[in-house]
Amino acid sequence: MKKTKVLFINLTTFLSFNGLLSIAAYCKKYVDGVDFNIVSLIDGKVERNAKFKFNVNILDSLPFVPDIIGISCLLVTKREKIVIQELKKKFPTAFLILGGYSTQKRYSRKIINKYFDAGCYGEGEIPFKEFLLAYKENKHLEYLKNSEQWITKNDDKNKIIKPNYITNLDDIPTYDLSILLNYNNPKNTLYLIFDRGCYNHCAFCNLGRKSGEWVHLSSERIKNDILEYSNKYGYNNFAIDSDAVFNDKEHWLEIINFFKENKQINLLSLGLFLVEYLDEEILILLKEALPNFGNLHLSLDGCSERMYKILKGNTKIPLKKYTEIIQLAKKQDITTTFQTIIGFPGEKLTESIFAAKFLYSLGIQNSVFSPFYYLPNSPIYKKNKPTLIQEKLTFLKSSILAEIAMFVSMKYCDYYKNKEYEMLLRSSSRNDNNFIVSSFYIYFSLMNCPNLDSKKIFVYLERLNNNLKSTSLFDIFFFFLLKRDFKFFLYCLKVKFFTK
Repeated sequence: MKKTKVLFINLTTFLSFNGLLSIAAYCKKYVDGVDFNIVSLIDGKVERNAKFKFNVNILDSLPFVPDIIGISCLLVTKREKIVIQELKKKFPTAFLILGGYSTQKRYSRKIINKYFDAGCYGEGEIPFKEFLLAYKENKHLEYLKNSEQWITKNDDKNKIIKPNYITNLDDIPTYDLSILLNYNNPKNTLYLIFDRGCYNHCAFCNLGRKSGEWVHLSSERIKNDILEYSNKYGYNNFAIDSDAVFNDKEHWLEIINFFKENKQINLLSLGLFLVEYLDEEILILLKEALPNFGNLHLSLDGCSERMYKILKGNTKIPLKKYTEIIQLAKKQDITTTFQTIIGFPGEKLTESIFAAKFLYSLGIQNSVFSPFYYLPNSPIYKKNKPTLIQEKLTFLKSSILAEIAMFVSMKYCDYYKNKEYEMLLRSSSRNDNNFIVSSFYIYFSLMNCPNLDSKKIFVYLERLNNNLKSTSLFDIFFFFLLKRDFKFFLYCLKVKFFTK
């Protein structure tokens, strides 16, 4: 029997290949005669949220000619379209599938019609398994047309798209890391996701629609997987990426104690902690059990009790709990960082400023203020039913509010003044998707820290040459007026006009 050759291509900036590895493992379990390989086209060092380029020449060294190509990406921009066109040249008979976050966007049908044969909505294990079974019988086109999990060329616009997700993650086998053809990770760190789904039903999020209720691998399965990845593939460092750390206390305590008992492996990070589930016992254990652990990453969504009630359904924002946990963390010499969404529909400027003042009154060392944007099929999206123009105007407004919040936080926080905004510049220089946001950060940094060396700024900006190329001459001239640094000005011009 001829084997079906499947190639998955990672076009995201994330170090994690979990989604693609999970689909491959699940399909190998239930479909005979299928070979998978996963390749990343990111050229150079892999780094989370850093600027990168795609190297399509990697495709010349593949061990087989694929029958099916699945692409995972966040957005389909000009850069991704060049890769797609190259794939069609190299493998003209391959069936091209789009997956990942990009299939949830408003324009996904248009993109799929133009560039792909089909797009998979939601978690991919079950629909991809069903597709492969139909493909092997040459009935895949009929299957795609009738399936609620797939968007296909010239689909009926009224076709209802629904996800079909796994509720028992232990049904997914341990990943076969040998199918990663060019995973370049000099830090010998494996990034893993052991849970998925919605745990809080926030109004702005569509996670429940895409992935269902929050579920996780069993504790025993997680421990066995980590030991196999360490013994079989040589990984000593692990980073668990979760948006719901400690919402199941017993489960997480078992994982932390596992790393405490196995000194040969290290847990470097855990993801986003839920402040309502934290206490002093947990913080002490984290510090004792994980020698490399030193930071709590928290979120604050909804900048007032009014907005918190709208977004979370709760009557009171737990400000006292945040204050308590941050003070307890300081006792354990644990720093705290925050991510905060700013600019929800109906949010007032005073509420955005309140969030910034509150966070930095607590001595938060670093915070990311992210502009709100509509996620299709989220409760707030369904309620407001925004047009495309309304979506763009909402994002513009929230971007401005986020900049104001950042400016206020910088005014109130001595940490940034003492550190010359270095952490802020490092984080803003990785903001690939919105150069307006990055440039505002830099403007404020320059205005508030006149002694900051221009060269230090461009240590970070050199990774963002493409963004700098798109900057207007007015912006470049404004940089020059702020710094009165002629070399700085020439560098900007050189990048804009003479860098490929």
